[in-house]
Amino acid sequence: AVVSTQSGHYGRVKIEEKISSRMFQDSIAQQIALLDDGSFKSLIEMIQSEITSYQDLKDLINEQIPAATQDKMISQARAALTNFIKGSHNFCKNGCVAKSADFFEDAFMDTHDTETCPVVLVFCGQCKANMDGFIEDSAIPCCTQTAVDKIAGSIISTFDEYYGLFQEKEALVLYAISEVVETEDIQVYNYVKLMMEAEASCLKDTYEKLSDVTCTEMA
Repeated sequence: AVVSTQSGHYGRVKIEEKISSRMFQDSIAQQIALLDDGSFKSLIEMIQSEITSYQDLKDLINEQIPAATQDKMISQARAALTNFIKGSHNFCKNGCVAKSADFFEDAFMDTHDTETCPVVLVFCGQCKANMDGFIEDSAIPCCTQTAVDKIAGSIISTFDEYYGLFQEKEALVLYAISEVVETEDIQVYNYVKLMMEAEASCLKDTYEKLSDVTCTEMA
């Protein structure tokens, strides 16, 4: 971020300085004050009381995630970013933007149906069936399939690798916030999480169908 200093000159402020600044903390406090009283506000207040500086955030991460795991995550993120940049260049250079836009426009139009899938708020069920039917009956451009494979494959493999770590830390977080969050809110969270897991499973299944169909270089 670029900000004006007291001397009137401009300088780059590091993220650790910004998080630790009184201005940043006061801004968070002002936002919290606008929230209605309840579990969410109590939770945010608890987080702010525990993390008042960049060092607090670093200490929390170091306490909860082993250094080797952090290094691995950073390395994977860098590799994924590099591959994404290279893939994006090839994607544009090969004229795949228009082909992909046309394919997915047709896919979403075919998925949407006033009777069976009027609004795609829940993908599982008939909306998924409509999308799967389109994939089976249509020719996906090979460059589109390759791009989807790389992006979705990377997301799925990362999720699968670190889901165990997420579950472990989730249990600790839920225990820690149990004193400031209502039981009903925890139940709502668990219900929403189950819904999201079901949706993720349906999306993964559709992705695998899209990845397995024979693509075309002519589309």
